[in-house]
Amino acid sequence: MGNNEFSNSNTGQEKSKEVPAETLALPAAEVAYLAEIVNRLKDYLGERLAGVYLFGSASYEAYEPGLSDLDVQAIVSESLSLEAKLEIA
Repeated sequence: MGNNEFSNSNTGQEKSKEVPAETLALPAAEVAYLAEIVNRLKDYLGERLAGVYLFGSASYEAYEPGLSDLDVQAIVSESLSLEAKLEIA
């Protein structure tokens, strides 16, 4: 994954795809927040980070500011210890 990119998934109906964060149909603050999550995960996990997926309403342009949340899932190439998981959270 490149800088500030994550995969967009709409509950499995279509294949996931890498999407530059700047091209999302989301408010700027939300795009910046998602980019920060991706960057922090990359910094902490390095090569163990296999992908970051956006799902839910934001992944299919149904996001409503102030009402919707941002659903993000990180996939890693190996199991993380409880300690590592807590550091990420």
